[in-house]
Amino acid sequence: MGRFELGLLLLCVGLCYASDEAYLGDLALENPDLVGGDILLADFQDRNAVADSRMVWPGGVVPYVQDPGLTKTVPQAILTNAMWLYGRDTCIKFVPRTTEQDYIRIFPGQG
Repeated sequence: MGRFELGLLLLCVGLCYASDEAYLGDLALENPDLVGGDILLADFQDRNAVADSRMVWPGGVVPYVQDPGLTKTVPQAILTNAMWLYGRDTCIKFVPRTTEQDYIRIFPGQG
């Protein structure tokens, strides 16, 4: 078998094992191992209910700050309404942060 035939054989074998899947690029895809795609929990936290009272927001009140860039992508009225609706349907209430040590930061982005 000559070099040409060997090269042709290797090419055919390679094409037989080639994948039909298309390259999606370097997309930021949701990680199924993370809550909401971007929150890593410890094993004992990976459940729907929180058994440890030290791990919940006191009184269900969640202080927050907004990233200045947020208003470029989300109008303030929509954010305020979403927080109000969430508070109406759950035991969580969002309040602007004053001096609280623990709080959430809301920022624009995916995930």
